[in-house]
Amino acid sequence: RQFGATFTPPAVVRSMVSWAQTQRKQFVRVVDPGAGSGRFALAAARAFPNAEIVAVEKEPHIARLLNATVIAAGLQAQIRVLVQDYRTVDLPSVKGPTLFIGNPPYVRHHSIGPHWKRWYKAGLKAYDISGSQLAGLHLHFLLKTRQVARPGDYGCFITAAEWLDVNYGSPLRTMFTNGMGGQALHLIDKTTPVFDDALTSAVIFCFHVGGAKNSIRVRHVSSVNDLGDLSG
Repeated sequence: RQFGATFTPPAVVRSMVSWAQTQRKQFVRVVDPGAGSGRFALAAARAFPNAEIVAVEKEPHIARLLNATVIAAGLQAQIRVLVQDYRTVDLPSVKGPTLFIGNPPYVRHHSIGPHWKRWYKAGLKAYDISGSQLAGLHLHFLLKTRQVARPGDYGCFITAAEWLDVNYGSPLRTMFTNGMGGQALHLIDKTTPVFDDALTSAVIFCFHVGGAKNSIRVRHVSSVNDLGDLSG
């Protein structure tokens, strides 16, 4: 838990991957930041058999579980596991769209070192956005995604929902609506427990980098079983 690992319920994984399929794009690469045991990576590999899957997991013992899962599924030729911090990952250019999908780790700012807090503020400054040192690790991961994503790429993440309301969530709200091409927010009722190992609210947000949108769909659902393919 100290690493921010909150394993995603299969129903949520299915809904998010289904949304990616409804975009009807030939993704050449799928990136899963904070891949954990590989739930998103495996589902994406099956949904997009021609795409390279890049599963990033920092913690070695979780990465061993991830590797074992990939091998057991017979997908080691398609899924590449990177045992490193997502913030340090170098993603080369590819000819075609990349899909970013997953559940970034939830670590509060108290457990984030000064070096990474400076990295976060400097990274936001490059987009003329001011940042707070109170930001959690999931916001760091979303800044990294903003840095490496290119026009034509797509993304779908589930995170704690507090960034919609609090001051330190302002940078993500700004990036989501200006640059990341925010398309939709799916807020799961805060009285519904989403993760077995974390008491937190949850929101799924979808984006299309460079996509021209004059509006964002905002949806509230009572439970994860009501999510569907996120097209509603």
